[in-house]
Amino acid sequence: MMHIIRTSSFLAAVYFALLVFRFGGDLTRGFHTLVLLFLAVVCPAIMMYHYVPQVIKLYILVTSIEMMRRKHIIHEVEHKIRKHRRFFVHRLVHTLKGYARRILKADRERVSRDLETARMQEIKEVFDMFEVDCPMRPGTRYIPEAEVANFFIQVGLQMSDEELKDLVQELGDGLDGILFDPTVDFLGGFTSSQLTDQMIDAVFVDIDRDNKNPHKKFDNEITEDEFCAKLAQINPYFGNKGHGSGAEQLIDWLDWAVVTHKINVANKTEEMDGVDGPEAHVTRVFTPQTFRALLKHGSNV
Repeated sequence: MMHIIRTSSFLAAVYFALLVFRFGGDLTRGFHTLVLLFLAVVCPAIMMYHYVPQVIKLYILVTSIEMMRRKHIIHEVEHKIRKHRRFFVHRLVHTLKGYARRILKADRERVSRDLETARMQEIKEVFDMFEVDCPMRPGTRYIPEAEVANFFIQVGLQMSDEELKDLVQELGDGLDGILFDPTVDFLGGFTSSQLTDQMIDAVFVDIDRDNKNPHKKFDNEITEDEFCAKLAQINPYFGNKGHGSGAEQLIDWLDWAVVTHKINVANKTEEMDGVDGPEAHVTRVFTPQTFRALLKHGSNV
């Protein structure tokens, strides 16, 4: 199909060139020559600018339908989507757990880690295989960025280059590698992806309390925008803008969780400052019950 389209485009280009060569010197012969020239130009132009795009659309549609018949392709795409979403959810849970522990004053309790003792020892042994002295911070040992991918492969996680780069920024405390304690906390999300009710309620109350509008403090509801803004504040990854960024993935996850698990959330229209003045903006509103359902169900992938 694409070969036919390219061939048609090539023939049309040759046709136009011959047309100009044939009629170029005959424009002074009269009205009939101009009419023939007009018709000779209009017909190919209609073909090129109207029918070819329609053919391309139909080609894409037919190709998509044919692909849907190949179950292995569908399963492969679904697997990639689930894998990508699972990694995002684990990162989200890790961030929310750290946030909740800081609120509950429990983040420094070593015994409260989610990793079992055996798993903790296994991670420590693998970490020891790759860690070296940090030249930028004497007395500190870390895994340099070049070995981060190998470390995560050894603990059973395969990650893309972009994900590894983000984790170095998140778990390295400004270094060009990852540190042990933040890495263990991060891996805790992969061992137990469940947030307790106490953690979820603590996050909800803290976001509700931080509302800049004094009339909306402790009003027992938070908006989607407030939730996203708080996540971006505690972890810059969720504030990154652009295609495939953390902010876009967060919105995609919210859409998926609300629709898939049929979470009954209300929508509210708020005024926001725009380029041309105040603009209406629709955002979802969560109550303590719907927020708990969002994080409980949304973390099961």
